[in-house]
Amino acid sequence: MKRPQDLLYSVDESPSIPTMVGLAVQYLATVATFLILTVLIAQTAKATAVQSASLISMTLFASAIAVILQANKRIGSGELLPLSSAPAIFPPTMLAASLGGLPLVFGMVIFCGIVQAILAYLLPKIRFLFPPLVSGLLIVLIGLQLGFLGINHYLALWQAFVNNPTNGMGSLLLGVGVLAAICFLYVFSRSVFLRCFSLLLVIVIGYIIAYCFGLLGQPALTQISQSRWLFIPELSSNHFAFNSTLIVPFIIAGVICALKVIGSLSAIQKLQDDDWRKPNMQSIAKGSFVDGVGSIIAGLLGGTGINVSSSSMALTLMTKIASRKIAYYFAAILCLFAFCQKLSVILVYLPVPLIAAALVFLGTSLIYTGFKTVMPYISVPKNAIILGVSFMLGFSYGVYPDFYAHLPPAVEYFTGSALAISAVCAILLNFIFSLSLGASNHMSFEFTNTKSSLQHRHDFMTYVSHDWNISVEDMQPITIILNLLAESYAKLIDHTETFLVNISQNKQDIYVIIRCKQPFPEQNIQDLEVQIGQLSDYFSIKNKHDKGLYLKAKFLL
Repeated sequence: MKRPQDLLYSVDESPSIPTMVGLAVQYLATVATFLILTVLIAQTAKATAVQSASLISMTLFASAIAVILQANKRIGSGELLPLSSAPAIFPPTMLAASLGGLPLVFGMVIFCGIVQAILAYLLPKIRFLFPPLVSGLLIVLIGLQLGFLGINHYLALWQAFVNNPTNGMGSLLLGVGVLAAICFLYVFSRSVFLRCFSLLLVIVIGYIIAYCFGLLGQPALTQISQSRWLFIPELSSNHFAFNSTLIVPFIIAGVICALKVIGSLSAIQKLQDDDWRKPNMQSIAKGSFVDGVGSIIAGLLGGTGINVSSSSMALTLMTKIASRKIAYYFAAILCLFAFCQKLSVILVYLPVPLIAAALVFLGTSLIYTGFKTVMPYISVPKNAIILGVSFMLGFSYGVYPDFYAHLPPAVEYFTGSALAISAVCAILLNFIFSLSLGASNHMSFEFTNTKSSLQHRHDFMTYVSHDWNISVEDMQPITIILNLLAESYAKLIDHTETFLVNISQNKQDIYVIIRCKQPFPEQNIQDLEVQIGQLSDYFSIKNKHDKGLYLKAKFLL
C-alpha cells in the first residue's frame, strides 16, 4: 500500500476538530438537497404536515445511525460513507406511496433493505449479471424519471399561468429563474464551493424570495410558525404493508444501491492507495450490508430509503480527507437536524417552483453519471444492442401505457415500471450474450521485454477486446500484468526474453497463462505476487530455475 502524496488524512487519521465540524456541515449540505425526494414521497402518500415532518426526521435519524455503523470496522466498511435519501429507491417508492400510502412505503423500504443486505454477500458471485453497462443504464432511467417529474411540475406552473396570468406569473418566473441560476453557477462559476453547493444555495435563496413575494401561502406560514424547534416523533403510529407487485422494482432498487456502494467504496480505497488495483470485497460486502441495514432501520422508524450519497463521495475525493472520525460529527449534526421540527416543516412546504428546478437538475446529474458509466463499453456491439433494446423497451412504458396496463397480472411483476422493464431486459440480454459469445474463445501470442514490443502488446489486447466483445476496461488488468512483466524483466535481466501468452475465455471468466524460459529473480518474486494479486481474482506462480516462470491468472468479467 502506497500513500498518495495529495492525500491529506487517511481513514485512521484525525484532522483538527474545526476541520471535522466544517466538513460535517458540508456533508449535511450535500445530502440535504435529496430530502426533496422524501418531501415528494410524502406528498404522493397524501401525508399530513406532521406526518411529513416525521418522515423527514426519521430519514435523517436513520442516516445518522447507518453512518456510525458504517464507520465501525467490525460492523461496516470502516470508512466515511455519508448517506442520503436514495434516488435509486425513489421511483418504486413513489409507486408504493400512490398505491398504499406511508404504510406501504415503510414496508417496501424494509424489503429493499433486506434485499440489499442479502446481496451484499451474493453480489461478488453474481456481479457478472450486473456489469457497469446495466447499472449505468438504470441510473440514466432514474435520472429521466426525476427529470420528467420536474418537467411535469413546470407544465403545471405554465398551466396555472395560462389560467391566471396575474397569480401564476410569480411562481413560473421563480421556477425558471432558480433553474437558470443553478445551471449558471454549476457551469460558469470558478469557485469549487459554488459549483458543489449551487443547488442548495439557490434553493435557500429561492425560498427566501418566495417568502418575500408571498408565494408560500398563509397555511404554510401558519404551520411553520406553530412548529416547535425540538420534538420527538411518535413511532407507535407507524404501520407496515406489503405489495407483491412491487417486489421486482424494489429488488432492482436494492441491486442499484449495492452497486453504488461498490463504486463508492472502491473510490475511497483508491483515494488512499496509489498501488490500488482492485477493490477489497470483504470491506465492500460489510459496507453494502450496513447500507441495506440503514434502509431497514429507516423503514422501521418511519423514514424513506437511504443509500450512499454520490455527491458526498465527490466531496471526499475533492478534499482528499477520508478520516472516519468525521462520520461521528456528521451523525451528530444529522441528529440535531432530525429532531428540529421547524426545519422539517419548512422542507414540507417547499414551493413547487423550487421542487421543479431541483428535480430537473438532479435528473440531469444522474443522466450524466449514467452515460459516463456506459460510454467506455458502448463500442462493443453486444453492449450497444443491450443498451438500445433495453432503453427503448423501458421508454415504451410511458409511450404505450394502455398496452402495459392490460397485461396479465403475472407479468406485472416485471412490467410495473420503466425501470423494471429495462432492468429485466438488460440482465436477460447480457446473460444470453454471455452464454453465446463467451462459450469458448482462445488466443495466443508472443512478446519480448523490449520497448518496441509495447505497441504490439497494446494492439493484441485491443484486437482481443473487439473480437471477443469485451470492453477495453475489462481487459486492462491483463494488459497491466503483461507490461509489468516486460518492464520487470527489462530492469532486472540484461538480455532479451520472450514470453508466450495464452488467453482463453469461458463464459464470465478470462484465464491467462504466461510462460518464460528465464525464471523471475527470486529476491523480487514476492513483490510481483503482491502486484498480480491486486490485479487478478485468482493467480498462481511457479518459478523454477530449470523450467522458468509459469504464471496463471483468472479474471472475472
